[in-house]
Formats: sequence, C-alpha cells, structure tokens
Amino acid sequence: MGRRLRRIFPVLAITAAVAWPGVVHAGTTGVVSGHVYGEHGQALSGATVWVVTLNEWGELTSELNEKSNESFSQKTDSQGFFVYPSLNPGNYQIEPAMSGRVSGCSPKVIVDADQTTYVDLSMFSRETDVDCVGQQYIYPISERLPLQEHKR
Repeated sequence: MGRRLRRIFPVLAITAAVAWPGVVHAGTTGVVSGHVYGEHGQALSGATVWVVTLNEWGELTSELNEKSNESFSQKTDSQGFFVYPSLNPGNYQIEPAMSGRVSGCSPKVIVDADQTTYVDLSMFSRETDVDCVGQQYIYPISERLPLQEHKR
C-alpha cells in the first residue's frame, strides 16, 4: 500500500498544479504604470516619477509627512511611459518631477497583488493653478471592460 501511495502522489501533485494554476502561481506584488504628459498632451520623455509608500491609511487623507516613507524613482521612456512592476500591496503617492516643469495633482494609488493600477500624470511648463478637487484615489483595474457597440 505504501509503494502505491508513493507512485500516485506525484501524479496527484502534478494534476493539482495543472488544474489550479491560479492558486499555484498567485503573485504577491502589484503593478503601477502610466504616462506623463505635458500641458498640450505631448508625452514627456525623461521625467522622473517618484512612488512614495504611505505607511498608514490616514496618510491618504493628509499631507505626506517626512517620516520613514520609502520612495522609488525612475525616468519615463521616449513615449512618457513608466512602470513599477513589483510593488508590495499598499498605498502609494505618485509624483512626477522634471526640470522647468511643475506637476499637476499627485494622485494616491492603491496597489493590490496581481493587479495593475494605471495612472496618467500631467506637468506644466509654468506655474498653473490646477484645481485638485478633494483627494484623488486611483484603484487597480481588475478586469477590462468590454467594448461598447455604437447603435445607429
């Protein structure tokens, strides 16, 4: 009986791995990606995009204080695109920076495991009064919406 069980167990383990790939390959990190645009909709190449960890939920509703918040930065590519592919689930603030430009609103994003949060950022060449109505929260997209057909 023991030999038979030793022969069957590997077959059962492989069957389980194939049958439930979502369980076997579940991730532990999420993604934040997007673009940085100028005031006329042009992609901004070489802009620095900062991602700052918000340690507590309360920081989402208040100004960022300079305690031990972890931050990361990277430059946008020639199309103004950036991606942070392996962020731990949590709350982050996204801030673009570029010499000679000022940023619009700096959104706060929620990162979930196995999800992508898309964010487009705006920067202006001169001091512009941008009306950021309340706090901006951006949540991950869990599924793509189907295309709508136009009825005539």
